[in-house]
Amino acid sequence: MEDPPPKRPLADDPNFLARLAELDSGLNAAPGDGEKQSAPPHQTPPDPVPPPAPQASRPSPSAPFSSAAPVRNLSSATRPLLDLFPAAPALRGGTGPLSIAVTEPPRAERRRFFRSPAPALTDTRPYETFYGLNEQPFDLSSDPKFLYHSVSHDRVAEELLGAIRARDGIVVLTGGIGTGKTTVCHAVLELLDRRTLTSFVLDPFVAVEDLLKTVLVDFGVISRDDLARGRLAQASRADLSVTLREFLKSLAALQAFAVVIIDEAQNLPIDVLQQICALADVADDQPLRQVVLVGQPNLLRLLRRPEFRVLDGRIVHCELEPLAEDEITEYITHRLAVAGSNARVEFSDRAVERVYDLSEGVPRVINLLCDRALIFGHLASASVIERAAIDKAAHQLGLARTLTRVGWAARAAMAALALTLLMLVGATAAAWVFRAPLLRAIAQWEQVPQPPAVPGLRSPAPLVPLDPPAGVDGAP
Repeated sequence: MEDPPPKRPLADDPNFLARLAELDSGLNAAPGDGEKQSAPPHQTPPDPVPPPAPQASRPSPSAPFSSAAPVRNLSSATRPLLDLFPAAPALRGGTGPLSIAVTEPPRAERRRFFRSPAPALTDTRPYETFYGLNEQPFDLSSDPKFLYHSVSHDRVAEELLGAIRARDGIVVLTGGIGTGKTTVCHAVLELLDRRTLTSFVLDPFVAVEDLLKTVLVDFGVISRDDLARGRLAQASRADLSVTLREFLKSLAALQAFAVVIIDEAQNLPIDVLQQICALADVADDQPLRQVVLVGQPNLLRLLRRPEFRVLDGRIVHCELEPLAEDEITEYITHRLAVAGSNARVEFSDRAVERVYDLSEGVPRVINLLCDRALIFGHLASASVIERAAIDKAAHQLGLARTLTRVGWAARAAMAALALTLLMLVGATAAAWVFRAPLLRAIAQWEQVPQPPAVPGLRSPAPLVPLDPPAGVDGAP
């Protein structure tokens, strides 16, 4: 057997530098760029070189590229060069080992990084951080922690809570759109004891079956999984009503009570309202269910129809009114304090006056105006919200000309009264300025001579008959 040819060092290999350049271009090329690498010219392959002996202290050559994508344009003939780099001498001077360091990602990775949108740092609104707030102070949600205890809201809450505890018939809560009816109901539910089961139906239904299924789910009689899988799709109204009645009757032994609150009840069909009122009392000895109907003012007119005559004398009515003018400032301050204890913003007096003029005390409109005004204030880096920001918010929301007929009538009456007072003040001022000529005119008018009295008519003397002339027959 012949001896193997002697091994040549890499420095004597004429193809080493070409293969090294090919390897360098392959490492810097981005995978999947679509660029076709030119094939190196055909050259004689070098003699096989055995890999060096493994060293315990030498790091793995693939460690720096463990996170990088695999190189696709390197042939199997060039891969043994990777094992030679850690121990190869420096090619351009120096005696230390050749170190390979990746200082930047490949071009494809760089393009993907710069083209992708920057990740959001927070989910909060921009003005919240700027003003030191933890959440949106004028959110339209019905979170009871934001409930402002105005005169009307406290009165309605007390009436509603007292009616529920007294189990008085059917409670009807009415109020304008956005006055805070849902928020008051949530606050009242938090004050009920544990023996009072509650069901809050927020959306109106078109069928009694849907309403009964929702109430049964809220009371825990059936599961939401049964409702989602359609297992109760074939249940009739009678079956659902009997199930609800049996459940309510079981509460008597536990001294428990059930309350069903139905929001936006003015949108319910007549037959659904009749069914709800019929289920209000399910026991002869004591009521086990309280029904609270919440809606707009036309709900009360709907319940006065002939179909609901059986409810005469059993309806407890609560009416929620908007905020008064002197409560707007406290309302805004309260919501800012709840949203953040270190709020760095306030509303000027003129801004608050403008908020009341546009909203007429309706909390939902106040929230819309103040939220949009805070956005404009943040853009202007303003710590005080002025009237200009409120006007801009009203213009953007389309509220600048939104006034009710009552508002227009009140403003017209106030304008007429102001004009009358202005005329009186002007007349008084003119009389004070021209008081001397006026006094002279009055004096001259008092000195004008009185016209002579009309002489009385004298009555004529009575006629006396004359004597006949002499020589006439019968004369003396």
